[in-house]
Amino acid sequence: MFPINLLDLIDPKKCYALVRQLRWGGIVTCPKCGSNHVVKRGFDEVQSDRQRYQCKHCHARFDDLSGTIFALTSSAFGSMDYSFVTS
Repeated sequence: MFPINLLDLIDPKKCYALVRQLRWGGIVTCPKCGSNHVVKRGFDEVQSDRQRYQCKHCHARFDDLSGTIFALTSSAFGSMDYSFVTS
């Protein structure tokens, strides 16, 4: 684990980059089938830093937050309350 700068959680672009690093460590995998044959499919219309993907194996579509506790939130990461974040 590497140190997390809490100020980076305020900036949505840096926050999503941190989520990607913590979640996938550089190799994005499909949450449905586990394949790493994934292509980028643009960004969310509301949260412009939220990357979308599509699995080339099972054709599932997902994004940076799919399958996480943040998946159904409509709030941008920069406006969320991080008082519950622990190391």
